[in-house]
Amino acid sequence: GVRHTAVSVLLAKHWGLPNIVCSSIYLHHNAVATYRELIDTESMTMAASLTLAIHIVNKDILGLPVDESEECQSLYQSAMEELMLNEESFRDLEQDSKSIY
Repeated sequence: GVRHTAVSVLLAKHWGLPNIVCSSIYLHHNAVATYRELIDTESMTMAASLTLAIHIVNKDILGLPVDESEECQSLYQSAMEELMLNEESFRDLEQDSKSIY
């Protein structure tokens, strides 16, 4: 009955990771804009980065289908807005990540 984000935060805290990392891990599946008033800017930026990194890994590295649900699309758009990225910039990031792997 525990979400993986909660378990991940407990592990991150146990490993002594900074609070910014713990907050980002906890929020990476939530609509980023929802929490803007509750957490610091750095955590918001890191959570958005983590969201898009997971998208890239799932799609381009693991070859999983993109979740087209409204919730996932909203999360993706919130992350893009938080990082001030457009689709072209994000495609460039995807291409760069493919060259690494």
